[in-house]
Amino acid sequence: SMLQNMRQGIFTIVSGNSIHPEYSAYLKEIFETEEIASTSVLTFLFDDSDVGSDAKSQMEAALDSMLDEDSMMFEFNSHLLTTHYTKFFARNRSKSLELDWNPVLNPNGQIEKLMVTVRDVTELRILQSKAEEQKVELDIIGQILALSKEKLVEFVEGAYAFLNENRTLIEKNSVKNLEIIATLFRNIHTIKGNARTYGLTYITDRAHEAETTYNQM
Repeated sequence: SMLQNMRQGIFTIVSGNSIHPEYSAYLKEIFETEEIASTSVLTFLFDDSDVGSDAKSQMEAALDSMLDEDSMMFEFNSHLLTTHYTKFFARNRSKSLELDWNPVLNPNGQIEKLMVTVRDVTELRILQSKAEEQKVELDIIGQILALSKEKLVEFVEGAYAFLNENRTLIEKNSVKNLEIIATLFRNIHTIKGNARTYGLTYITDRAHEAETTYNQM
């Protein structure tokens, strides 16, 4: 009854890294499939996802080393088990999923199977992302308000002057010229220094990225 009605995906992994036939009904809703029982757990969870082949290979080795072995093998290898990833579905849809892995022990203290809990946190991640965006915007506004109007205008006018000079130099030069690149670098470096002086950390970071690109060139 619990497996049929809970709003979480729960299943167990048995020998051979396959999914036991008993699992929560909500698992079918999360993964949008009926083909669950006795399938390979790594195929079921991570095909069509952002989990790479190397990570899957490490998880396969970790699972092989756990099942039917002493409980300490879970402690040694659990860090290799993915706990958050993105699963892709038809029509360019995706879900953000969180996993909890827990060993189920037999009376001898050996790992009889692993229980996996799956949560669909897609909406939560979207809300977190929006909250983070708002936090950044408020932080930027706070940095601007901390400056006097005169200092802000001075910085903005100076930054645009350097950016416009860089834009002109780039448009007028179609081949690599180290002297021109050095000028581009100095202009961005000056913007970065001025932004740091006024506590405009986001501009400082972006300018540093551009500066690094010029330095590599």
